[in-house]
Amino acid sequence: MGEDTLEFEAAKKAFVEEREKFNAEKKGLSWRVADAEEKLAKEKQLSWEKTKISDEAEQERVTSHKREHEYIQRIAKLEMFAEEKVVEVKASEILVEEVTTDCRWLLACEVPLISERIAGSEELAKYMYELGEAAYDHGRKDDYAEGRAAAENKEALKNFDL
Repeated sequence: MGEDTLEFEAAKKAFVEEREKFNAEKKGLSWRVADAEEKLAKEKQLSWEKTKISDEAEQERVTSHKREHEYIQRIAKLEMFAEEKVVEVKASEILVEEVTTDCRWLLACEVPLISERIAGSEELAKYMYELGEAAYDHGRKDDYAEGRAAAENKEALKNFDL
């Protein structure tokens, strides 16, 4: 029995050692599993963040493309507007040249002609005579009436020359 007890004790000791080894291995495996699960969770998180960043980048690309397209359209409209304004400016310059030429012609030819006609107008002469004579008349009705009658009859006025 002594031998059986020794064998039992040795088997028990071997069993305890085996169980400790098993528990240590089990603990190591659980740590590795926990570490692997943690790495997997981190990898999933990283993958999700990459996807999120990729989606955000794609949205930014699309937005940027839309803005670029809008800017190109605006630039095209502005170029057309600028071309229209250039045409309007050229037309205005032509009009200014024509008006300037017409004004010069009027000043050179028509204004002296019109002023000559006004100055030579019998009606103006009559009114000028009336004004002039009225100032010198001092209430003498005959002189005023005589000047008016002479102007209406187109006679030479002895006291007034225009």
